[in-house]
Amino acid sequence: MKQDEIIFSPLDVIKLPLAQRHLIEASAGTGKTFNITRIAVKVLLVKQISITQLLIVTFTKAATQELKARIAATLQEFLMMLDESSEQWDPLLTNIIIENQLVTSKKARLILRQAILEMDEAAIFTINSFCGRMITQSSFLTHRPFEQSIIDDSQSIYMAAIHDQFLKYQNNELYRNSLSVFGVETPEGFFATFQNVLFNNLPIEYPNESNIDRLITQSFQPMFASLKSTRRQCSMILSEYIDEIKTLFETNYAKVNMDVDRVLHWLDADEYFDDEGLVKALFHGTRLKGIAKHFAVSNQEDYLETLKTFIGSWKQTDKIKMKTDEMRHRLPHYRHIVKLITDIKVQASDDKQRQGVLDHADTVNLLYQEISSGNAQLIEYIRTQYPIALIDEFQDTDAQQYSIFHQVYPPQNLDVMLLMIGDPKQAIYGFRGGDVFTYLSAVKDARFHCRMVLQYCGFRLVYR
Repeated sequence: MKQDEIIFSPLDVIKLPLAQRHLIEASAGTGKTFNITRIAVKVLLVKQISITQLLIVTFTKAATQELKARIAATLQEFLMMLDESSEQWDPLLTNIIIENQLVTSKKARLILRQAILEMDEAAIFTINSFCGRMITQSSFLTHRPFEQSIIDDSQSIYMAAIHDQFLKYQNNELYRNSLSVFGVETPEGFFATFQNVLFNNLPIEYPNESNIDRLITQSFQPMFASLKSTRRQCSMILSEYIDEIKTLFETNYAKVNMDVDRVLHWLDADEYFDDEGLVKALFHGTRLKGIAKHFAVSNQEDYLETLKTFIGSWKQTDKIKMKTDEMRHRLPHYRHIVKLITDIKVQASDDKQRQGVLDHADTVNLLYQEISSGNAQLIEYIRTQYPIALIDEFQDTDAQQYSIFHQVYPPQNLDVMLLMIGDPKQAIYGFRGGDVFTYLSAVKDARFHCRMVLQYCGFRLVYR
């Protein structure tokens, strides 16, 4: 799919197709967990599969427990609805049972009741736990003698290696300065900040003079692409009044160095480039009001609202700007930090090998190797066990983890479904293999693109 064909529609769980590949954007405050619980209900009732066959993956143990509790509560809520008049039902339940007759009320009760009973066995895992389970459960398909034990917590092994490396470099002023710039002067602080990359088997790509501009540009690209339709609407509005806008700046805002044509080019572009100074200058509050005076009276309110909506959304990238400014400030110090991380990982790997243990990061790597080698039996085993998968906090997925799901759940396969839910503002270059690039690949690979939106209806919040 070409990027200029990608359009993010507001998420409507009722209309959500239960097949192929979905990428769903969910910023804070847009009802992400609310929607996930309803997606789970829809999958169970429409596909009529067990809760143990709906794979939900997230990145912390706390998140898995929260999702289990919220899904259990929603299942109970929908089960109780079935004892009420259909006029009191959630619109999702009405759509499934009455409007489309995809399942009977009696069957729905059985499905929901069974799901509640099986919640303790629900397939809601961290990414590491999922990979560990697949490796141990399917060892007969990997043709590997599984002699090493998997440990839940390898922090002590990494902490010992960090302490050793800190002692090694304690008299090196360059390394001490780099640790200070990153705010990781203690072994505990170092582990807390870099545990993701320490537990990652991918080669470490880090910012340097040759790639810094590309990394910064790509950090803005997910958000830039997701706002494409809104940008195009703004471009169409402004293009209609381009002469009036130019005259306005020449007469009223002569001190502002404005290039309206370049702003329009930015609004129409597929790939992000840094002309934010011009964009923000044009979309400044008082200047927007000045521009709006030239709009036809019949369109004035709608046009102004469209422009305000866009700039309000784009201001969310201020957090990305802070991160990329920090990245540039740290540029001379990355190579020292990477050297430390590399040495720590080598020592920790040697220690694990001597102890005959694997941690969860190792199981991710093993599963990735098996899947990438074309182990068709293993892929089919996972696909049969979990025909539908949902990855929460997808922006935290690295290239290796994404590759596993990409191969198990092909985008055009109608028999399986993969939903990836993430926040594009958080998909910044993460110093752990390049999260932003994984996110951009996922956007291109997805068949359907949606965005969760919080809407206000009177005094009631409505999540879509």
